[in-house]
Amino acid sequence: MEQWYLAQYKPGKANLEKLQYMLKNRNILSWTPQVFTTKISGTDNTEKKVLEPLFPGYIFIEFDINKHHPSKLIELPGMGEFVRSCGEFSPVPFSVLDELMSYPIGHRETHWERDLSTKVRLTRRQKIRIKNIMGSEDPHERTAMFLAFTGALFL
Repeated sequence: MEQWYLAQYKPGKANLEKLQYMLKNRNILSWTPQVFTTKISGTDNTEKKVLEPLFPGYIFIEFDINKHHPSKLIELPGMGEFVRSCGEFSPVPFSVLDELMSYPIGHRETHWERDLSTKVRLTRRQKIRIKNIMGSEDPHERTAMFLAFTGALFL
């Protein structure tokens, strides 16, 4: 059964694009949520809208662990390690991805079909935590908050 896992990719947009291309060639879905931010650039301090990863250095990958072993995926160019819980490959609950997808983030390039009867609902408190994560301006803070959130889900 295909499930979503969280993995790291090597720093740099080129590594992310290369990894996404390699995964797509293997018919594996991937998703890197992105958000528009405002950056100050140039000598005249003009504001510029920039699309950047919501969680820099992390990518969601959907695959069947019985068909595509993580050790083989780690060998792909641009790929880092999978985020694990207690040393195990733990899937990210669909409800977390559904919640992230419900926010107005850039390039919703991934949509999936699944049986809604298997949906595990997030609690009100968990939804508030995700809202707080999304509201953070600092990408590294967002990433740390998200990793702490998903780590608590597996306890």
